[in-house]
Amino acid sequence: MSPVYPLYRKLPVLRLCLALAYAGTCAPQNLHAQPTQAIPSAPLATVHTTTPAAPAPTIAVAAATPSTQQQIAPLQAQINNAVARVQQIVNQPVRRLQLTRAMRYSNYREGWFHPGANTPDFNHIDIRTTQEKPYDNQQYVTSPLNPGIVFYGPDLEFNANTKYFVTDRNTPKKKLTDGEMVEINSLYRIIGKCQDEIARLSKPPAGTAGQPPAGGKPALAALQKETPVPEEPDPTPPKPAPAKGIDPATGHILVGCLGAVLAVLTIRRFTK
Repeated sequence: MSPVYPLYRKLPVLRLCLALAYAGTCAPQNLHAQPTQAIPSAPLATVHTTTPAAPAPTIAVAAATPSTQQQIAPLQAQINNAVARVQQIVNQPVRRLQLTRAMRYSNYREGWFHPGANTPDFNHIDIRTTQEKPYDNQQYVTSPLNPGIVFYGPDLEFNANTKYFVTDRNTPKKKLTDGEMVEINSLYRIIGKCQDEIARLSKPPAGTAGQPPAGGKPALAALQKETPVPEEPDPTPPKPAPAKGIDPATGHILVGCLGAVLAVLTIRRFTK
């Protein structure tokens, strides 16, 4: 027994103090502390992660290729305008005079133009070189197509490379100035260039030679080249082709030679 025990029992106060001290060391701490309130934690911010959107598929939009007709249309319009301007220059009115008895004139009984017309070489012709002046030496001229009317000869001309665009063949045509002929030459180049381009566009692609071209028609039907007249077939029947093979006479000779060789070989074989 501990020597302190008897003292412990005799001293109640000391015993109480020791009990209180022991209780203080063994009891849980902060018996009288106010319960701690749980502090609500702030809600976590929702982090929205934005996923980058996939790029929209790129659609390659090819430029619409104009059709053959769409390419031909502006070319045909240029031809139409050039033809209209050429006709305007070529068919200018000429001075008309009333025939009187005092006038000395020449009468062209066949008229002013023969049938038909030459198609100009639009890409190369210079109409200044084909201008004719057959009426310069005649003061007045007329024809049965113009009864009671005469024309002053030096005002007139004839040109085989503008006749194609004459719209009224009952009257002669005005003599063109050098400037007017130069303008017609430039208009001819436009017509020729556009016609060549239309022909290129109208050409069927490879492998479709049997299909008709999808091209436009020139402003005037006469602008198209005339279709050549096919040649008449030769009435003489064709000679038969020589027969192939060995000539009969040669064949007979060869057969005879082979027969002789066989006969000689047979005789030799039986004479041994």
